[in-house]
Amino acid sequence: MRTARWGCLITIGLIILLIAGVAIWAYRSPRLEVPVRTYPPNNAYEHLATTAHRLSRALRSTPRLQALHARASDSRVPAPMSPADHAEYVRAVEPFLQGYRRYLDAPCKVVVDYSNPNTGAFSNGAAFRNLARVENYLIRSALARNQQAEA
Repeated sequence: MRTARWGCLITIGLIILLIAGVAIWAYRSPRLEVPVRTYPPNNAYEHLATTAHRLSRALRSTPRLQALHARASDSRVPAPMSPADHAEYVRAVEPFLQGYRRYLDAPCKVVVDYSNPNTGAFSNGAAFRNLARVENYLIRSALARNQQAEA
């Protein structure tokens, strides 16, 4: 009798282990195959990111340029700077914008690594925002001067 009880307990234990194993196997996550990263030929993202970072460094280089950039970023008024300040600002940012405009029509693709937010597109966000603010100011000032073609 005692042997039969131990036999039943061992059999029930093995059945529970088998059910647990089948449940784990059935509910495991599927095997994902991540495709190889493919970038378009002549991918412009690296060039655009480099240009944006160089522009950000140039805008932080002097307090005068920082003040001009702060005034240019104020989008509440159409042309927030005097002509002399505007000319100085444009002279400082124009080389970067020429490099930026070269790659506007090129294909641009970035793959973001979400596990490390300090690399890739996350760290480039502020630099691209500065680039967009400069473009925004130049468009607004061209429209304020009624130069739609330049805008």
